[in-house]
Amino acid sequence: PTLVRFSAASLATGGPKTPDRSIAVPSIACIPSGSHLAFDKAGDLWMSSACDHSVQRLTPAMLAASGDATPDVKLGGFAAPTGIAFDTGGDLFVADQDASRVYRFDASQLGASTSSPALTLLARTPDPGGVDIRPNLLAFDATGALWVSDFGANTLSKLVPADVAASGTATATAGVVITVGVAALLDSIAFDESGGLWTTYSQGKIARLDPSQLGTSTNAGAPTAPMTVLASPDIGYAGALAFFAPPSNIPVFAQP
Repeated sequence: PTLVRFSAASLATGGPKTPDRSIAVPSIACIPSGSHLAFDKAGDLWMSSACDHSVQRLTPAMLAASGDATPDVKLGGFAAPTGIAFDTGGDLFVADQDASRVYRFDASQLGASTSSPALTLLARTPDPGGVDIRPNLLAFDATGALWVSDFGANTLSKLVPADVAASGTATATAGVVITVGVAALLDSIAFDESGGLWTTYSQGKIARLDPSQLGTSTNAGAPTAPMTVLASPDIGYAGALAFFAPPSNIPVFAQP
């Protein structure tokens, strides 16, 4: 199946788990079919598919039982979409690493399939002769700034609200670019309630950048060392992380 669901109650303890729902999406015929997931305010589940070059919507009714599902909205025009995130207004942002672009689809556009984003944004580093940021993952902080990870460069970059509120085709210079150690694998990012930014890290580890570390740019010569590192031999290489319940001060929508 493309998607499986594990109940919250089943995650209260460790050990092997069996999903209570399994949903296939036959319209996506490539592998791996799904890249990243995000719920909107209405409980719709949006799924990016890098191999299908699309982002698709599954309604709550489609998620209510196991079986096949046919998404009712498909966003296209991407090279390889990965990270997706909603802002407080319900606008959907999509990271496209292969195109070095972040796209915004306004909430008013999300009721029908389209390949025309309201914003196509190229983000660049602030150093002299700045280079293009290749966005992989996205996360909004409590101020409305959009944080963008670049897997290849091992960086986390901050785009201020004014940058992501533009329309049409735009270029923005990141206000902060934080470089983490070369051993880190930035496969997921998530903010906690106090403004700390968590990320998957090196083998067996996840890490947290303290809010006091998020205002200072660093480079590969002197990367930022996370203030908190959690390690466990059970983690392996972490591929994704999330908070349950999600922080109340950032736009991460979750079903009750």
